[in-house]
Amino acid sequence: MSFFIIVSLIVALLRGGSLLRLGQLHIRHAYLIIVGLALQLFVFSPFGARWEPWMGYFYLASLALLLPAVALNRDLPGIRLLGLGLFLNFLVIAANGGLMPISVEAAHRAGLFDVMDALQTTGRHRHVALMDEGTKFRFLGDTIVLGYPLPSASVFSPGDILVALGAFIFLQGAMLGPNWLPHYFQERKPVAYLLSLSQISWLKGAFIFGLGLLLGWLIIGWVLWPVEYYDTDPPDLRRSHQEAYISLVADSFGLNGDVPLASERLQDFNDEEIRDIILTLLERQGEDLASSQRLRDLALALALSLAPGGE
Repeated sequence: MSFFIIVSLIVALLRGGSLLRLGQLHIRHAYLIIVGLALQLFVFSPFGARWEPWMGYFYLASLALLLPAVALNRDLPGIRLLGLGLFLNFLVIAANGGLMPISVEAAHRAGLFDVMDALQTTGRHRHVALMDEGTKFRFLGDTIVLGYPLPSASVFSPGDILVALGAFIFLQGAMLGPNWLPHYFQERKPVAYLLSLSQISWLKGAFIFGLGLLLGWLIIGWVLWPVEYYDTDPPDLRRSHQEAYISLVADSFGLNGDVPLASERLQDFNDEEIRDIILTLLERQGEDLASSQRLRDLALALALSLAPGGE
């Protein structure tokens, strides 16, 4: 969500918005927002991992604080849309025992293998749980996969998307003032606004064209036709996918004991990469002795030392 906030701030600044105006905005009962956001930061921070059994309740409590704040400030631009998104998230989480349901297919498409491992082992990860036949309001859960240009692919709920859109509109209004929309739109004359584009300077025209191109590219690439890669070499995959691939090679080697086949499957990796990934997987396996032994057998067959420093 922070990515969308940063994009919204950049767009508002490019349109002539002011951070000082944002700081001068009067928000009723702002302490509710501060506490609610603080709880969410705690949920998504490394410190929250120690409180995992309570994460869903912390997240639910944060939404319970933010919803009254939204209602009290509903006259601000975009706040009602943002509030609708928060309410939808609150609804699906409350209906599913304090946990946000996440689609298995969406998690796989986003490459969230670490999350999937935790979900399949314990049934939950922080504030999310796998969708199943008993999940209520499935369509409101984490089902939407968004990738590039985000730093990493993530899964969002419809409520998250509405929150992001509401936050975008709010920041435009807060940083640009009451006239944040072009006056043609304020007067409900969009056709006249489109015709007026021919009268603007080439610089503004280039900016509007670039912004439209960027937004169109994001919608096409994220929603309509997401990019899918085929026949990609294993070393070109994301790190989480590389780990999954080598784990599968180790499982296969544990069944057939075919060293040449395992070497052929890993020929595109160098020895240091394989060793580093195996060590990472071993650290993550924990008490799964069978998986750990298969990884060690693979390393032994490939003559890779797992001792510190590779000695």
